[in-house]
Parts: sequence; structure tokens; C-alpha cells
Amino acid sequence: MKNEEFSLKELQKEKKSREKDRDYSLSGKTGSCFIRGDKIIKLYDYSKKYDTNNDLTKYKSERISFPVDYLYQKGKIIGEVLPYFKAEDLEKKVNSRSNINFLINACQEVEKEISRFPNILMRDIWGGNILYSSKKGMYIIDTTDWEVGRENYSPYNLRLFENSLLVLIENLILTSDRQTNNEILKILYEYISDGESLLELYKDFKKMISLKYNYDIKNVADAKKYIKIIKRS
Repeated sequence: MKNEEFSLKELQKEKKSREKDRDYSLSGKTGSCFIRGDKIIKLYDYSKKYDTNNDLTKYKSERISFPVDYLYQKGKIIGEVLPYFKAEDLEKKVNSRSNINFLINACQEVEKEISRFPNILMRDIWGGNILYSSKKGMYIIDTTDWEVGRENYSPYNLRLFENSLLVLIENLILTSDRQTNNEILKILYEYISDGESLLELYKDFKKMISLKYNYDIKNVADAKKYIKIIKRS
């Protein structure tokens, strides 16, 4: 996408209008975003020089929002063009009807994608930068601060992603009982400190319920119901 396909001047005008009205609904700490067809136009709050060694447009993924092009003004980069994923914030999308099997598969797909780019330091992976669609799966957005290096950053990147899933796990299995919740959260954090995968925790939980109670957990409501059974047993 070239600058000529949209009005850069109009976008900059709209960005200033948002800042004046304090409308941060499509803004972040690095800039403002504008939906244009199947693309997102992001204008930075700063400008920077082009660095061929850190050109993220060289990388392609169906699950990670690498920029497809950069926007230039007076020889400096002032923004980027990104793919538009039709999905919602993970934290908002997960509810009592969410299918756990689909969630597990979606998480695994993203982990595979993260592992494909071991030389990229993936900063700022957290719940707000993970999108989810109950039909299309999971996506990671906001790659602006990511850096290309020469080391293997996969363990660090995967750990960031796993930690961000804590909110998802909590939404999946927490109950209305505070004491039970504290016990569950203690187990979750111990799992992470031991270096175990949260996705494995999902599967272990499902397997335990299936073997002990002959019941297949299919959604979040089921998980919350059978946590109470576990507590009584």
C-alpha cells in the first residue's frame, strides 16, 4: 500500500482531532490507528530513520501483525501499514460459552508462529495486544517496538505469551468462591514458576476431569462447574 492510496494529511488531521478530544479508543503508547479496508494505518507519535536491519516488513505471518509497509515523510518513517484482523480483545471475548478445545488450538497456533521467528525480540505481548475470534482464532498485534537481533529469543517470547494467558486461564476456571479462587491461582502461578506450559495445564485439567468424572469439558461454564466438584472430592 502506497501513501497515495489514502490521504496522509487527512489522517494526521484526524489524529490531532482525537488528541484534542482525548479519544484514545484506537490509540496506544506509540501512536494512533485508523482502519482503512483490510488494513490498519498507524501513525506514530514520533518519527524515526529507516533501519534495514530492523525492517519488520520482511516477515510474514497469518497470526502476527507485522507491518506490510512503512509511511514516510521528509525521509523519515512516521507510521506503518498493518493487516487488519477482524477479532476482539482476548480478555473481552472469552466468556462462559467459549469452547475450550478451540481456545487451546488457537493458543498452540500462535505459539508455533512465535517460534518461527526466534531472532525477533517480541516486546509488549500482553492481554490487550492479543485478539481472539471464536471462528478464526488468535492474533498478536502491535509489533512496533519489536527488534530484530541475532540471538534466539524464543524462550523469552513464549514466556511473555504464556504469562499473558494468565488472564485467560483465570476467566476460564475461576468460580464465585474466593477461597477456591485463591487455591486455583496459587496452582497457576506455581505452574509458571516451575516453567510448565499453561497450555499443558489446560490439557491436564481437561484430562483429569475426563478420567475421574467421565465428563468432557467443552466450555468455560463446564470448567467452573467441575472445579467445585474437585474441591468437594
